[in-house]
Amino acid sequence: METIFIFTNAISRKNGGSSSIVDLANSLIELKYDVAIYTCFGFLDKFIYKATNVNKNLKIKLLPNDIFQQK
Repeated sequence: METIFIFTNAISRKNGGSSSIVDLANSLIELKYDVAIYTCFGFLDKFIYKATNVNKNLKIKLLPNDIFQQK
């Protein structure tokens, strides 16, 4: 199974772009792709931004610290 990685600041249903990322990820999962979204808050995005209609198989992960330490 191929894995698709998506990097974004956050996921939310309150923002058009972020909401579209969730919709895209859900659609890719339905097409049998393994999808991982990397955000600044990781899995906490589901609770902070209360993203609804998120596929249970969607992996939401934390961006590594060294990315934020780039000049």
